[in-house]
Amino acid sequence: MSLFEKVLIGNMEVINRFVRSATAEFDANEDGTVSEAYFEMYRQLALGKIGAIIQGHLYISEEGKAHKGMAGIASEQHLPLLKKITQTVHETGTGSKIIAQLNHGGAHSVSKKLHLLEKILKKRTY
Repeated sequence: MSLFEKVLIGNMEVINRFVRSATAEFDANEDGTVSEAYFEMYRQLALGKIGAIIQGHLYISEEGKAHKGMAGIASEQHLPLLKKITQTVHETGTGSKIIAQLNHGGAHSVSKKLHLLEKILKKRTY
């Protein structure tokens, strides 16, 4: 077995055994759409012939946004640019695959933090 051999992940054939693990990106626009820097990072990963690129976590609802700069897949406005990233990776011709990681920030979401901050501020006396 070699790092450079093809491998199957489920029914998806991957060109080699190099995987870029999902991370927390901070390059999305305020509305959760991806930025040019975001595109360039994934293009460079594909050009580097990473077999499987797991995209940084994408929030699935506005309430589940974990941090500022996080990309979303929560609304129709997010989809065209996410599709463009997939096309960009595939158009490099390297055979790299891109996989989305879906996420909800839960108790650590931006909306939860704001809600807790509001509660604290309401209890404060000046």
